[in-house]
Amino acid sequence: MRFITLLFLVLSSPALASSQSTVDDAAALLSRFEPGAMPKAVSVMSALTDLATMGTAEHLPLLNSLAAEEQRDIQAHAKAAIQRIAQRERQIHRTSYQQPGHQAVTAWLSRHEPVGPAGERLGRSERHMVAYSALVLAEAIGPATKDWRSVGERLETDGRQQEAIRLYVTASLHGEADAYPLLDAFGLDTERLMLGVYTALPNDHQARIPLQSWLIQEGGIATVRVFAERIARTDAAERERTLAALSAMIAAGRLSTNADAAARTRIARSQGDPDGQVSEFARTTYATLTPR
Repeated sequence: MRFITLLFLVLSSPALASSQSTVDDAAALLSRFEPGAMPKAVSVMSALTDLATMGTAEHLPLLNSLAAEEQRDIQAHAKAAIQRIAQRERQIHRTSYQQPGHQAVTAWLSRHEPVGPAGERLGRSERHMVAYSALVLAEAIGPATKDWRSVGERLETDGRQQEAIRLYVTASLHGEADAYPLLDAFGLDTERLMLGVYTALPNDHQARIPLQSWLIQEGGIATVRVFAERIARTDAAERERTLAALSAMIAAGRLSTNADAAARTRIARSQGDPDGQVSEFARTTYATLTPR
């Protein structure tokens, strides 16, 4: 006979105690039958509905066994209950996730001196973005998998938020646009997170282009500041690419007044770039910018 451990709430309001009692009774009823022998009775269907409505992660093993061993109608109801419980568990874990705050970022920077991919010194904004990303990801990403959505859901349901976030970051670097809203769902500052990752990537990394495209489309003042600092430390080819990115952000017309002004100022300064091709590109770009 199936066995399930039932947890009782000692301190609860009458409403919560009543809900817990209903769930406990439903789980006890469904645990009573031998595998494969559960009848399609009103009480059974009602118990499955109760678990779907109020069940938690502790009821998933029971429901998984029903979904694998019982008749078709019961399997269907069990699978529906599993989906609803998993969705609730993911929302609970997303809501409970705490992103690193300013104090944590400052403390991390007091112990580390992040540098660029070639060992070059980073700008202030770049350092803060790298610190934020390092704290969120524990300085790791991955793994890469085609089944990242289903794997991520399982990780979230199990309360393994950091592993799920790492997976979604990796998916985004492979051009999976659907991964970004999942990062947002944790309450993360996704722009800061991805700017930290962007700063750490070598200039020739294949993920840099789709990530830069996302930053151009979605970024604001933080992206403008990081791009501006990037221009101050990278080679001529990368400076020109980053100037083009700033120009594209301005042309999109969605930057705040401060961000727009900062982007224009950086392009204007680059007209004096020591590389003739970059300075000419900056002059041409600046001349073609639409008025504010």
